[in-house]
Amino acid sequence: MTIERLHDVVQGYQVQENEDGKRSSVAQNPPLRCAEITITSTSRKEKIAIWLREHIEATLIDGRELVASQLNFKKDDVKAGYITFRPQQAVWAYVCFSEDATPIASIECELD
Repeated sequence: MTIERLHDVVQGYQVQENEDGKRSSVAQNPPLRCAEITITSTSRKEKIAIWLREHIEATLIDGRELVASQLNFKKDDVKAGYITFRPQQAVWAYVCFSEDATPIASIECELD
């Protein structure tokens, strides 16, 4: 798997009340951690797109691991819910994980 580009998707703001309940502040939510990736296999495989989402993990720079929460492929690559991987032909995908203040260090996918 190759990370083509990382994206931090802004998730808006939240109001935080102070302990005294009189003053409040507005703080930005942590960004949704996303990436454009390409997945390459050494052999032909067909996988269900939803199954793949559960098998893509990001490791953050602090060592924590996150499982993908969203996964999108090009419309032409999905046939009846399946993605076909052919030897040495990269398949492009856009994957998102949870909101987190810590950046992504690496992304891995287990196809077997």
